[in-house]
Amino acid sequence: MRPYVAEHQALGREGAERFFLPAPTQEILDMLAANAPENTRTNPVRLPDYTPATAA
Repeated sequence: MRPYVAEHQALGREGAERFFLPAPTQEILDMLAANAPENTRTNPVRLPDYTPATAA
């Protein structure tokens, strides 16, 4: 079975390279962050105050 398994594992690795991207580098992450729209940057979200509902 070993030759069969080894052959098909190699085929699987070759096929996976076509479907999966490698992990991004810090340089790529920095570039993406620099080009992100303003509303996606680390601006805090402010929620309005509200009055909790009372039990009826």
